[in-house]
Amino acid sequence: MNVIGHFDPADRHTIWKLLDQRLLPGGRAVLNLQPPAEPTTVPQTRFSELRIGRRRYEGWGRAEPAGPGLITWHMTYRAIQDGEPDEEVEVSYTWWVLDQDQLQAELTEHGLQAAPTGPADLGLWLITRAV
Repeated sequence: MNVIGHFDPADRHTIWKLLDQRLLPGGRAVLNLQPPAEPTTVPQTRFSELRIGRRRYEGWGRAEPAGPGLITWHMTYRAIQDGEPDEEVEVSYTWWVLDQDQLQAELTEHGLQAAPTGPADLGLWLITRAV
C-alpha cells in the first residue's frame, strides 16, 4: 500500500518487467494508486489517528507540485501522551503521481493488465497477465 509512487517511470518499467517475468500463470499482484493522480496542492490533512492506552498517535500530511508528474509530500507524525505532545517526527519526500490510465498503459507494454478490486476508497488494482 502507498508504495508505487516512490518509483520513477524508469523504475516502474523495471518493476513491470520483473513482474511479467515472474508472475506465475493465474498469479496476481495488488497495488493501490494513492491520490492525487496529478501534481496538485494537497492541504494539511490528518490521515490517521490511533489511541493506545494513554497515547494517541497522529499522522498529518500536505503536498505541493514539484515538477511534471511529481509532488513533494511533507509528513508529520505525532505521539501525544495524556493530552500533551510527547514526540514529533517530520519527513519530506518526492512522489511520482500515477493515474489509472497511465498504469494501464505501462502494464500493457509488458503483457499485463489491471482491474479495480476491493473497496473503492482504497484505490486497489489487481494486476494479472493480459488475456
